[in-house]
Amino acid sequence: MKKLHLSVFVCLLTFAACSEAPKKETAATSTVAAEAQKVISPTLSDAETVAGIKLLFNGQNTEGWHVYQKDSTVHWEINNGILSTKGGHNDLVTNAEYDNFELSFDWNVGKGGNSGVFYMVQDEPTKMKNTYESGIEYQIIDDKGWGDTLEAGQKAGAVYDLYPPIVAAAKDAGEWNTGKIICNKGRIQHFINDALTADYTWNSDDYKKRFAKSKFKDWPFAKKYKGHIALQDHGQAVAYRNIKIKQL
Repeated sequence: MKKLHLSVFVCLLTFAACSEAPKKETAATSTVAAEAQKVISPTLSDAETVAGIKLLFNGQNTEGWHVYQKDSTVHWEINNGILSTKGGHNDLVTNAEYDNFELSFDWNVGKGGNSGVFYMVQDEPTKMKNTYESGIEYQIIDDKGWGDTLEAGQKAGAVYDLYPPIVAAAKDAGEWNTGKIICNKGRIQHFINDALTADYTWNSDDYKKRFAKSKFKDWPFAKKYKGHIALQDHGQAVAYRNIKIKQL
């Protein structure tokens, strides 16, 4: 009889555990985090390898990257091939510098999210404290969910504060977008989901005119064509994956 009672007791406990209502998502749980469970580590196809394309983020750790102006372990989260932050971990920059290149990446911002990919970034502590003081920005933002009214040069795909996007090509917050930046002998192009959103020539007359009217005009901004690539931590949730680069 004792053995029977014990069996019944165990069964009752098992039933109670199984019938418990599922836990609700906490406020900190984002679409980005949920998507992280569905993505495998990045790989290169044979064709990409032959073409000279390399992984800029290996999906496992932050090898090849560091926190801007810090020689320390980064605190961005890495989950199943996705590099993400909920904000407050500072910008990541590549250890290496690049001039002529084709950079591709997937990006995903949460509701009201804001981030950016910078290039031409100079890591000179005596002259600047932030990546945006020297680097040109490929703007990443939730156009629809951003709380304030955005100017044209602040929308997704723009050359921030210099060239507004040619077309609106970004998906809604929480969805993955494919971005691309091509820098080739001074001609620079931005793409979102294969749509061309910016096309300009660095240091051209048109560029100089726009630069003179921008907030960057008194900064050490984009003075050198060769520089680091950076991922911005603007304080909101953002995620990146499949970051690849080909030097041209």
